[in-house]
Amino acid sequence: MKKFSNACSTSISYGRPKNRAFCDLIESPALTLDEINHVAAIADALAFTIEQMGKIDAAYSAAFPDKE
Repeated sequence: MKKFSNACSTSISYGRPKNRAFCDLIESPALTLDEINHVAAIADALAFTIEQMGKIDAAYSAAFPDKE
């Protein structure tokens, strides 16, 4: 991850990094197993939600074809 630290120091514009959150993430220590599990659970929940939204959109389009 050290290869990105140059990108953060050289991407400074007007005294602020262009993407401070990205820089903080790559310069921070590795995630713990518990943190990785939390991120995975959030990703799974989002994937499920997006899948359900697709099914809802399909059902709505079938029920109301003239509403698009």
